[in-house]
Amino acid sequence: MTLALSVLKASIRAPIDELRLFALRFSVQHLHGPQRLDHQLNHKLSHQDAIVLCVVKDGESLVQAFIEHYLSLGFKHIVFLDNGSTDATIEVIKSYEQTTLVASDKPFGTYLVIFKNFLLQTFGRGCWCLIADVDDVLHFPLERSLHNVLRYLNENSYGTVCIQMLDMFSKAGMPLPTSEPADTTAKTSADTKQWNLATLTSVFNAYDLSNITRSPYVRKLQPKTHPGIQFLYGGIRKTVFKGNCFLTKEAMMFVRRGTRLESSHLLKRFLLKRFFLKRSEVADFSAVFLHYKFTEDFYGTTVKAIEAENHWHKSKEYKAYFSVLKKQIENQQPAFSLWQPSSLTLRHIDDLVEQDFLFVSTEFGNAGQLSHR
Repeated sequence: MTLALSVLKASIRAPIDELRLFALRFSVQHLHGPQRLDHQLNHKLSHQDAIVLCVVKDGESLVQAFIEHYLSLGFKHIVFLDNGSTDATIEVIKSYEQTTLVASDKPFGTYLVIFKNFLLQTFGRGCWCLIADVDDVLHFPLERSLHNVLRYLNENSYGTVCIQMLDMFSKAGMPLPTSEPADTTAKTSADTKQWNLATLTSVFNAYDLSNITRSPYVRKLQPKTHPGIQFLYGGIRKTVFKGNCFLTKEAMMFVRRGTRLESSHLLKRFLLKRFFLKRSEVADFSAVFLHYKFTEDFYGTTVKAIEAENHWHKSKEYKAYFSVLKKQIENQQPAFSLWQPSSLTLRHIDDLVEQDFLFVSTEFGNAGQLSHR
C-alpha cells in the first residue's frame, strides 16, 4: 500500500470513526460501578489523579492480577469495557468496588480504537489515563511511585508517557493440545487457570532483547522528543514467529476534550498540537508494560482469534503463531518454549535501563533524588 493510499484511507475513515464513536454512547450498557468517577472519588478528577482504562474479552485468567496490580500502584479507579466475555471475567470485575464495567457487542476488529476513545472521553477527561490490555503490567523505572511520576509529569507539563512493551514467558514453555492441529476447537486443560500477580510474575519471568530494532521517535506535528526516547520493534516474537511487531505505546496520557487515539498504540498528534500544545510533549523517560501474552492459555486464545478474524489484518499475527504451534503439535511436543540462548530472567525493572530497553533522562533521575530529601 502506497503512502498516498494510506493517507487517503485514513482521511476517509476518520469521520466515519467519529460517527461510530458518537453512536456508541447510546448503545453501551452499564453493568457495574459508578458512571461518574467524581462521585466515587468525592472530588472532580484533576491532574493529580490517574485511572486505568481497559477493553477486555474473556480475560478471566488475568483480570484479578490486573486489578490488584493497578490498585496497588495507586490508580484511583479501573474502567473496563467488556466485548462479549463468555467466561468469569465480568463476575471478577464486579467483585471490586474500585471498578466500573460497561459492555458493548460491537465487532472488536472495527471498534477497538473506538472503544478506547469512548473510555477516554467518557471517563478520563481532566486526569491522567493509562490504557492497558488485561495482559499488560505497568512498571516505572527507578522504583518511582505513581505519585512521584505524576508530580514530575505535571511539573514539567508533559502530556504523554512512552511505554515499551516487553513480552514475558516461561522457560518451561506453554502446554500444547494432543489433538490434531486441524481440530481448532481443541483446548488445553489450563484454559481457565486464574493467575494471581505473585505467581504470574514468578512463573513468566523470562524475556529476550536480542532481536529488537529501533527508529527515532519522530511523528508529524509532534514537538521535539528527547533523543533517548525511541520506537522499538521486534523482540522474541520476531525471533520465533517472524513478526516485526511494534513495541512502543503512547498509552499514558493527560486527557482533555478532543484527545484521541489514532491507533491502538499512538495518539492523534495533530489534535494535541492544535489544541493542547502545553501538554503535547512526550516525557523524557519510558516505562514498561510487562506483557503476559504467552501464558498457559495461549493456544486457546490463538485459536479463538483465528476463528473470529477480529484482530489486525484478519488476525494475521495469530495465524503466524498458529503455524509455528502446529508444527510443534505435529512433532508431538507437549509444550512449546520461547526460551533462546540469548534469553534472560528478569530480576529488577531497572535492569532494563541498564540494558538500554528503557530510557531515563538525567532530569528524571535527579528529580527522584530531590523528592527524597
